[in-house]
Amino acid sequence: MKGIAKRRTASVCLQQLVDLGLLREQKARREKLFVHANVLRLLKSEEHSCASYGQE
Repeated sequence: MKGIAKRRTASVCLQQLVDLGLLREQKARREKLFVHANVLRLLKSEEHSCASYGQE
């Protein structure tokens, strides 16, 4: 069980970022992905602009 505390810590931190609205949790089979929507939008856009948090 070596390393389990690190995984739990990461899980708690990621969930806090989801709660704050910085990340979006997405299931992919047995895995959970944590997506930063603004970064994805920025990478996909041609104009390279990004909205401020809470103004989407």
